[in-house]
Amino acid sequence: MSQSPAQRRLPSLAPLLLAVTALAYAPVWQAGFLWDDDDYVTNNLTLTEPGGLQRIWFEPGAVPQYYPLVHTTFWFEKRLFGDSPRGYHLVNVALHILGALLLRRVLQQLAVPGAWAIAFLFAVHPVHVESVAWITERKNVLSGVCYFLAMLALVRERWSSSEEPRSGMPGGWYWIGLVAFVAAMFSKTVACSLPASFLLLVYWKEGRVRWRDVVTMLPLFAIGVALGLLTVSMEKERVGAVGAEWALSMVERCLIAGRALWFYAGKLVWPHPLAFIYPRWNVDGSSVLQMLFPALAVGFLGMLWLQRRFLGRGPLVAALIFGGTLFPALGFFDVYPMRFSFVADHFQYLASVAGITFLVGIGLVALRRFPSWEARRVWIAGSLVGLLSVITFVQARAYRDLETLWRDTVAKNPQGFLAQYNLAHLLFERGDRTEALELFEEAARNHPTDLPIVFTFGRILEEVGDTARAEQIYRSVLQQTPNNADGRLGHFNARLNLGNILGRTGRMAEAKQVLEPGLEVTRKDVADLSLHGMLRLSYGRVLGSLGDSRSEEVLREALEITWTLATSPQDSARNGPKAVQLAMALAQQLPPGPRVFDVLAAAHAEVGNRDAAVEAAERGVRAAKARGDGEQAKAIEARLRLYERRGRYRSSEAFRD
Repeated sequence: MSQSPAQRRLPSLAPLLLAVTALAYAPVWQAGFLWDDDDYVTNNLTLTEPGGLQRIWFEPGAVPQYYPLVHTTFWFEKRLFGDSPRGYHLVNVALHILGALLLRRVLQQLAVPGAWAIAFLFAVHPVHVESVAWITERKNVLSGVCYFLAMLALVRERWSSSEEPRSGMPGGWYWIGLVAFVAAMFSKTVACSLPASFLLLVYWKEGRVRWRDVVTMLPLFAIGVALGLLTVSMEKERVGAVGAEWALSMVERCLIAGRALWFYAGKLVWPHPLAFIYPRWNVDGSSVLQMLFPALAVGFLGMLWLQRRFLGRGPLVAALIFGGTLFPALGFFDVYPMRFSFVADHFQYLASVAGITFLVGIGLVALRRFPSWEARRVWIAGSLVGLLSVITFVQARAYRDLETLWRDTVAKNPQGFLAQYNLAHLLFERGDRTEALELFEEAARNHPTDLPIVFTFGRILEEVGDTARAEQIYRSVLQQTPNNADGRLGHFNARLNLGNILGRTGRMAEAKQVLEPGLEVTRKDVADLSLHGMLRLSYGRVLGSLGDSRSEEVLREALEITWTLATSPQDSARNGPKAVQLAMALAQQLPPGPRVFDVLAAAHAEVGNRDAAVEAAERGVRAAKARGDGEQAKAIEARLRLYERRGRYRSSEAFRD
């Protein structure tokens, strides 16, 4: 599709777009790591361990979500930048700028009026700050680059340098587009909307969609559905999008979708206030007001359809692409952020292109009605870009560090329990206990059904010496039914801590009653093996105080769990510090014997405490020989020689019991 002579005379605005966008995001240059950046970068073992890159691509579940291209970029950047956040932030900004330039090229190829204006507005619009300033959202900016590249290739394949569409077998541009689409899907599966969006563009340009157009897009649809379903599955099984927060009827989901559509459109028109976490709406299927949102959305589309002869097909197509690209984030699929809010700025990163294009189109039509204004359209567009750049600059400052981000979120969303909880943690670790306790209490009050938050509040109360209030908190947790992995963990922890409080205050019979049900909890429900060992230690102590003969049996169960914590070849099961803590406590509760010393030695060896490991192993050998158990003495002696040489024992490397 050729450019007009007027277009060819225009100077390239790419350097200006780059400069304006870079300045708008200047606060990001000094920003640190934020929420979830530990899972994606700083504590992501696949970025540092041997074979990590292979696991990223071929082991779904090795990383929080199966977006292998994103984690591959982090893998390379880890070698360039280490744990310095600046490099990662600059790459995010650079990818966003590249995406805006590719978008301009796509729009120009399609002959969309105001292509440069749309590209500038996309580059500096404040709703994109969350995607650009948050390292974890590399998913958005990288998928955006690949998405626009794929769309550009498909548009060139379809229309090439003439208005007539190509026919026959797909050419080279099609295959480039297909590869770029796969790359976009490997970055974030919201890109699955691309083939549908392309068919809508065909309808816009030509007035109809032929069967061969659909057939050409079938491979992209298949890839999109397959990877999209994998993401949905991982959101449930890996990320934890299950429980009461996601127990929504189809009517409720339609109400959420309708309101979300208008929310996102509204933020494009009026981007204030912008928050990292927005309030979660109360959904009421009987509310007439809430029903208006989806009704108005359907009515708006119907109006655009009926008026297409007068308005043209462009507004209808832009609205359909906007809604279609948002569809995966409208509440019909369970995603983890729905626990806190039904909307988030980063959900509309790609969809905003259609929304901005729609608004620019309206603006251009309006300017044509006022010739004096149309003559100043460049100044009007420049002023709008400048205003949005300032808002983006201000909003980007909220992403400087975690404390700044959480304080900004709490100020804008006073009922946001997650921000209160995380800010409280930061303050407590820093020593600001008064404010931290206030925030913990507020978070627990705002979301009393969130067991981990309520449990943590109890633990903090216990740590500051307020055991009476802590006991009340733990009892309130045990009265609730856990409905997801976090809830089961909080429930189990509350049971353990309450049992310990009761034991310390001499209420042994009550402690037994509280702790006993915890023996039936499996690792499927609570994965942390050390907690199972701690509960059995506490329960065994209580049984011993009550004179119950089962005490030693339960304590020996805890001893075997400790052995696993010290020697397991699986990283997820091994925990040296917890093994030492348990082994030392069990050594005081159980009769001295070869197995007790053997486990204690392995625990010390796991944390690199060679002298303690050797001493415990030597005592284990003597105890085994004293019992006349030559086989056990021989096994412990073999481990002793290993401790003496290496100071560390791994059951995956040598001697197995």
